[in-house]
Formats: sequence, structure tokens, C-alpha cells
Amino acid sequence: MAGASALAPEAGRTYLAVLEAWGRAHLCKGRACLDLGGVHFPVGWKGMDAVFRDHPGAFFRASLWPRTREDGTLDPRKTRIKSLVPLADPPQAHHAFYARGRLLAVDPAEGLLTLEVRRNPRGRLREPFALTLVASLELLLSLPEPGGGIRVEGEYRPASGRLVARAAHPAPLWDDPTP
Repeated sequence: MAGASALAPEAGRTYLAVLEAWGRAHLCKGRACLDLGGVHFPVGWKGMDAVFRDHPGAFFRASLWPRTREDGTLDPRKTRIKSLVPLADPPQAHHAFYARGRLLAVDPAEGLLTLEVRRNPRGRLREPFALTLVASLELLLSLPEPGGGIRVEGEYRPASGRLVARAAHPAPLWDDPTP
């Protein structure tokens, strides 16, 4: 992931949550928004209102810092857009996410896992946050006990607005206790 090298020497052990997606330029009450399949994410950058007004429906690739609600749906009010790149044609790729954090909870009955993302050394995150993801029962039952670090990969599903985990593995984190 871009930017991880700026956190060396702990770069391979950083907390992070990134959603790589694509969407269309849209105006929400006159303000720039990125439409990811019916969910509108505000673009709070100076000058973007004019860009989106001049290019309605244009495609953009976006890197987002996702935040979820307790049911695993993406929260557009708390999710922040990290970067936008205009695209000439509609992309064929799906929306992918990657996260690394401390496993807080596993709920097989609801099909959910929750991990905590904390501030990294020299990081900009002000407060830790919980990221709740939907996962298959098989994946949930394969997870380690809560408390350890995990790395999760998956996809964003626009129809449901959820982040769905496809793979999860134990992962060391920079603040793990030393033996």
C-alpha cells in the first residue's frame, strides 16, 4: 500500500484500513460527492465542487479511509477520501479493501468481525476506531482469539454497502508486546 514506507522501520507492522474503489462524480445538494453504487461520499476538497459540476458522471478511482457502522456497512459521513484519480473509461475492477489491526471481536451468529485500527508512529489518526466487517462462517471460525493482530483483505459491495472480508491472517503490529 502506498504510504506505508513513510512509517519505517515499523512499515510492515502498521495499522491501516484502505478501500480502493471507483465511482462517479455527483453533486449532492450542490456539493461534490463520489457515488459508489448509490452511496454518496462527500468530497471536501477545495475546488472539487466545480470539477464535479463541470464533469457530471465522470469516473474516478478513489482511495478511501473507510469507517463502518456496527453492522458492517460503510459510513459515508465518517469515511474520508484520501485521493481521487480521473478515469477515461469505466473500470472493470471490483472495489477492494485492505486492513490491518487488532482483532476485537468475532460474532459467528451475525457473520461479523471487528478490528481496531490505532494510530501509528508519526501517523495522523487522532483516535482509534473499530472497523466491522462481514465474513463467512468458515473465515470467522478460522480467526485467532481476539487481542492479536490480523490482516484482512476483501471487497466493498455497493448493493449492500458492506465491506466483506475474503481472507484474514495473523499479522504482527508495531505495538505488540515484546516477549
